Amino acid sequence: MHDTDVERLLVLVALDSSTQVISETHARVLLLLVSWVCTVTDMAKARYIQTARQRAAQSVQGDERHICCVCSHSNFLCHFISLARPQLKACPEHVGALGHVEEDASIKLMTRLSAREVVRLTDTCKSALVHHRDARKTSTEASHVSRATRPVRATASGKARTHAVTQVQK
Repeated sequence: MHDTDVERLLVLVALDSSTQVISETHARVLLLLVSWVCTVTDMAKARYIQTARQRAAQSVQGDERHICCVCSHSNFLCHFISLARPQLKACPEHVGALGHVEEDASIKLMTRLSAREVVRLTDTCKSALVHHRDARKTSTEASHVSRATRPVRATASGKARTHAVTQVQK
């Protein structure tokens, strides 16, 4: 059975989609992921850890995973490597497993997204959230209008009865 790399799927769909295609949950999760990667990158830079870019997300062919040596998490967006043992990869939470991380020259942060892609993903996700908020607002207003304009109904006694709601509630 082939495991799905959720990070990869979220990023690729967002990079290739319009804001109407991205769900509200997808946008929220992706904003958290992008924020997390930016935080990890900022922390690495503050400690003078080398940072390099992996192949762009769209150019990844097949199953190019970077599995953490501790937790086996697939790290599509960013991971650390040991310069002494490049086959060892770790997620940011387990970077200590790579050895002497106090010597910052012994590890390197590998990131998938360029600064331009981070901005693009953030803008796309924020636009998707606005789109979904506006759609909910329109839907709510439409339901208020439909309740306010229900037809007149006859009661069992034959008298006409209208609904008390006559204005759109805001």
